[in-house]
Amino acid sequence: MSTSNQHIQDLAFQLFRIHGIKSVTMDDIAREAGVSKKTIYQNYENKEDLIISALKEKFEENKVIVDEILNSDKNPVEKIISLYDFTLKSIHSYSLAFFWGIKKYHPNAQAMCTDYLRDLIFNKISKLLEEAQQQKVIRQDIDVPLVSKIYFWGLQEFTDGAFADQMTKGFDTFFRHFILNNVRGMLTDEYMGIVEV
Repeated sequence: MSTSNQHIQDLAFQLFRIHGIKSVTMDDIAREAGVSKKTIYQNYENKEDLIISALKEKFEENKVIVDEILNSDKNPVEKIISLYDFTLKSIHSYSLAFFWGIKKYHPNAQAMCTDYLRDLIFNKISKLLEEAQQQKVIRQDIDVPLVSKIYFWGLQEFTDGAFADQMTKGFDTFFRHFILNNVRGMLTDEYMGIVEV
């Protein structure tokens, strides 16, 4: 990707993230980037093509951080908490209008976001829960597939704005209630001290 294309894509994604997808037009992107609309359309078929290209890049950037967490020396529960901290802070940095616009107007981009979250929960966090269970860090009676489905549902609700009123109490308060208290409730007595709430 050329420097000019990268600049256009980065700028467009920043505008989408802050203002929402529907409210940002290709004219807005061209004006902010200092290029003609024709230049944008030479590189991107339409707005959804631009969104998908930007999301692919964002997910690749996220993968680097997720892999760093997964390959760290932390125990499985600490990795789960770190993954949720990173993911929820990332999601929280987007306007609700961004997610609303994707869901309503850009089904291919929405499918990418859902697939990303599904992979995070069912291929990464679920495996960490199983590992924690094998190491007797979390209780044996924890139903890992059910917990994974609840986490997946919770993240989808988070992107829908279902917790917007709770977020007024601050991210740390929300994180403590949504993740830390939940994870702490799964720990065996021996490991209860590894999660501070």
